[in-house]
Amino acid sequence: KREEFDKEFGTDTSAATWPWDLPSLENVGSEVHGYQPLAAGAIRAALSALPEPLDDFTFVDLGSGKGRVVLIATEFAFAHVVGVELSRELNEIARWNLSLYRPTRQRCRNVEFVCQDAAEFAFPPRPIVLFMYNPFGQATLERVLTQLGASLAQVPRRVFVVYANPLLAKVVCSAPYLRQRLNSADLLICESINLAGAPRKCP
Repeated sequence: KREEFDKEFGTDTSAATWPWDLPSLENVGSEVHGYQPLAAGAIRAALSALPEPLDDFTFVDLGSGKGRVVLIATEFAFAHVVGVELSRELNEIARWNLSLYRPTRQRCRNVEFVCQDAAEFAFPPRPIVLFMYNPFGQATLERVLTQLGASLAQVPRRVFVVYANPLLAKVVCSAPYLRQRLNSADLLICESINLAGAPRKCP
């Protein structure tokens, strides 16, 4: 079933897709979760919860799938929007979707899709909004958080982690460089902290 989002833009982001249906993900194991679309309204609400301005931030969606989150992120005034996806097939669909997506409210046109293991992605040395829609298992998430922590230690800067369907919220909250801004059953938002004496607020 095509959702209203795809009907409006002619894109292909509605259908769920599972790892066993993607040849490029053969033998990846249980760490990689399937692609399921997050409702467009939920994405916009999550990003609207971030403080303005965002024009110095790079938005990074790890496990970007068919690209719906990335497309909607271009409606916000980010400096750069990046989708990181392990599946070659899904990444190609996302790029095709980007070629079709021309909303009147688009504010960022500096967009790219990267076909790469999320745990190996090198975070850019600028402020970051990191988005995840429960894309992978705990081992990969821990590697991502280690990579992000090392990047912050090298270049201290403001970072927001936006985690939708946060089944592994405790793992994110265990990162010593993050504190909670919002925590609900559907959404966790954390921000980077100054480690020099700042209290940790995640449970």
